Amino acid sequence: MTGAGEVTAIKALRPVADRGLPAFLGRSIQRLFLTEPPLAGDSCRAENVGQLCLGFDPTGRLRKIRRWGPFVLWEGEYSINNEEPAGQTVEATLAGGWFAPGVRLRRQFGAAE
Repeated sequence: MTGAGEVTAIKALRPVADRGLPAFLGRSIQRLFLTEPPLAGDSCRAENVGQLCLGFDPTGRLRKIRRWGPFVLWEGEYSINNEEPAGQTVEATLAGGWFAPGVRLRRQFGAAE
């Protein structure tokens, strides 16, 4: 996957590839983990058109939001384990907007770790 979220080489079953799932997952991972705006602190309200914002909501959860004026185009939410020294991301959820599907990525802890 490139830094822009484009999948360059992937093997997928034909029905999965024909539905655009590889490209969708590539865009989702790019939005959640590769797009890094500056941290906005306590407030994550976009004032400018097309602004990308990273900040904390009133409940203390970390959110990344892409707005177009008053409309939210997509939003990422992160669950972080603060008991780890570096603060480890346990789960990331991407809501794609009105008609787009969402994605939830959860880190599984097992005997291999």
